[in-house]
Amino acid sequence: DIARMQSGWFVNWLVFQNPFTFLAFFIYFAVATAECKRAPFDLAEAESELVGGFHTEYSGMRWSFFFMAEYASMYLVSMVAAILFLGGWNTGIGPVDSLLNGWRAEGAAAEGFSALAWLANAVGCGVTLFKGFLLVFVQIWVRWTLPRLRIDQVMLTCLKYLMPISCFLF
Repeated sequence: DIARMQSGWFVNWLVFQNPFTFLAFFIYFAVATAECKRAPFDLAEAESELVGGFHTEYSGMRWSFFFMAEYASMYLVSMVAAILFLGGWNTGIGPVDSLLNGWRAEGAAAEGFSALAWLANAVGCGVTLFKGFLLVFVQIWVRWTLPRLRIDQVMLTCLKYLMPISCFLF
């Protein structure tokens, strides 16, 4: 229902509805980045701590499991953001979305296999995957761009800014 109500042009997406939903998206994405232990919030993996933990205790396949889990969690929070705030499977182009939704409705009415409904669902799946990969790219880009924060800066950001804004939005 959330993705369905965001169909039509991209200005119908929740991130563009009003300043409060844009702020909610920004806070969600910042907190999700911190939850995935990405820079600038990756204090557990700072350079001074690289002599301990899974960086030195594991090698080969075990080490890759940790990093695959990290990237899988990044993709999961990005997919949730894409569904909640960025229109889900909707392309953001009004005529294309109405055409695809019409194909889905025809397929549901046919009660069998419909090539157009299958194509519409495949396009919607591809659009959702693209939005998720785009948000993962943004998380990687932030890691490349921003320096690591000190613990006092992380606490200041979380407790002084993000927590009160989240309570206000709630």
